[in-house]
Amino acid sequence: MRIGLLTSVGRTLDAFFVEMVADWTARGHEVRCAAGTPPAADLAFDLIPGLGQRPSLSSALVPARIRSWVKDQRIDVLVTNTATASTLARVVPLPCKVVYFCHGLHWNAGWHPARPIEHVLAKRCDAIFTINSDDYAWLRRRHPDVRLLRHGVGVPDGRYLWSPLPVSDRLELVWAGDFVPRKRPLEAVRVTQQLVAAGVDLRLVMIGDGELWDETVRLVEETGLQGTVETPGRGPVEEAVQGAHALLHTAAWEGLPRILLEGLVMGRRAFAYDVKGVRDVPHAVLAPEGDTAGLARLVDTGRPVSVIDADEVGDFRTSKVSAEIIGHLEQIVG
Repeated sequence: MRIGLLTSVGRTLDAFFVEMVADWTARGHEVRCAAGTPPAADLAFDLIPGLGQRPSLSSALVPARIRSWVKDQRIDVLVTNTATASTLARVVPLPCKVVYFCHGLHWNAGWHPARPIEHVLAKRCDAIFTINSDDYAWLRRRHPDVRLLRHGVGVPDGRYLWSPLPVSDRLELVWAGDFVPRKRPLEAVRVTQQLVAAGVDLRLVMIGDGELWDETVRLVEETGLQGTVETPGRGPVEEAVQGAHALLHTAAWEGLPRILLEGLVMGRRAFAYDVKGVRDVPHAVLAPEGDTAGLARLVDTGRPVSVIDADEVGDFRTSKVSAEIIGHLEQIVG
């Protein structure tokens, strides 16, 4: 079987699909990847000019280029991932099966301009992989005839190994992700402020960077939390999680948060808001959306945090997920 794997940018291939491509290739399939920017990984790759993270004027020519690429590579099934690439791949008929690997429909609740677009484009898929229950339910209600499957992306088998909790009287928390509005890093600082006011001895390490990094640092200074909240920028997440008792997560919505799955297989539970995607993470402790004080209380009353047993998290490894996905692709192609 010849599999085409399409993403908007190459770093998505690096982040989620390198191990899967290796597994599918080892099973005897040919896999060709494409994106608007090259991946860092050594993959069989083709560049699609004009394709990017966000739609632009150059996007008008991308659907025809995707169609030509699919024909030239004699693709049997196209697995398309990320919003822009997946939209442009479905606006024209393709001479192959099309599977939308949906990392998350881009809304949480209420009306969103992407809803009518996705309603139309979902009909043009031979199957859709959804990674959270909310997206699955939305698609099932509107498209009962489309083949829907629930699958995540998995955590690499050789990384993020289970470890015992650190021995420390101080509560060690990690927040990790892009410092962007959807991830709401300022909320993490406000939760920490509530915990300090309640007399909790803790440290919060916030791994990542982005447009809200400077504003987050200013809020840390304004609230006098310089000795409690650390913002080192991007760094080794695995090492940070290993040194933590739990993760703090403040996103407004998710597909299925990879960072929480990484923490899960390492034995760490998450404290977060009850929003799309996050509510599907096993062992997560959830507060009502936007209830900062409530989330802080859950962290406070949840001490001492217990480690998650290693035997409970094996289903979230890439090897298991990859094997299930390729089985479905074989059925779809026939």
